[in-house]
Amino acid sequence: MKKLFLILFVLFSVSKISQAQTFGFGCLGLSGLFGGYGYQYYQADGLNTYIRDKVAIGDLPQIDNQDFTRAEGPFVGINLFRAKFSSTFLTLKGFYQFAQEKKEFPFEDKQSEIYELNFNYFGVALDFGIPLGSFVMFKLFDAGVTYSDIKLKVGSSDTNGEYILEEYKPQKPVIGYFAGSGLIFNIIQNYLSLEVTARYHFTKYDNFINGGGNYLLNNEEGNLIEKSGVQATAQLNLGIPL
Repeated sequence: MKKLFLILFVLFSVSKISQAQTFGFGCLGLSGLFGGYGYQYYQADGLNTYIRDKVAIGDLPQIDNQDFTRAEGPFVGINLFRAKFSSTFLTLKGFYQFAQEKKEFPFEDKQSEIYELNFNYFGVALDFGIPLGSFVMFKLFDAGVTYSDIKLKVGSSDTNGEYILEEYKPQKPVIGYFAGSGLIFNIIQNYLSLEVTARYHFTKYDNFINGGGNYLLNNEEGNLIEKSGVQATAQLNLGIPL
């Protein structure tokens, strides 16, 4: 989270000398690109129980922070449009989130086993809000749907230290949804802004299966990830007035 506050502080300082125009997107709106960084929290009860059981029987060594709880990574997207009306604004956007959490379990013989969860997904979102002045806009809601491309890679190192990975995936595509709120800070009107958002994701992932048809969990009906949770993001928007 320190990264989010650092970005916010720096860009707020820059904005003091960068205000170029009064608030307004023009009659047709604003489109553009954006990129940022996000933290995604989730409850991986099935996966964490699986790892704890392997530690208990000695198949994996005990390590600190062995539970999967938070993925993080960058994301990129497109603001299809952001239109301003008399006292509100509306945005339609699409994005792709790259997020990962990785655990490494080293053995005494210098070999190790890794579990790498790639928590990636496509998303489409709509936000609606009100301006709080020329510099700040408040997103009353930010909601959308996601299409997940989640993968779990399990691997062990060989004598050369190279990893042999096996990939597990959901049996079918997973559709989720989210809702949240946030703030937009106009750095250079219509051209550059900083957006910070907090969302809650509603997504659940069943047992994963590999290419050979083998389930990761013994219980085929078990949930690997019970539910997603809070996500915090910060992004820079590069605007193109229409």
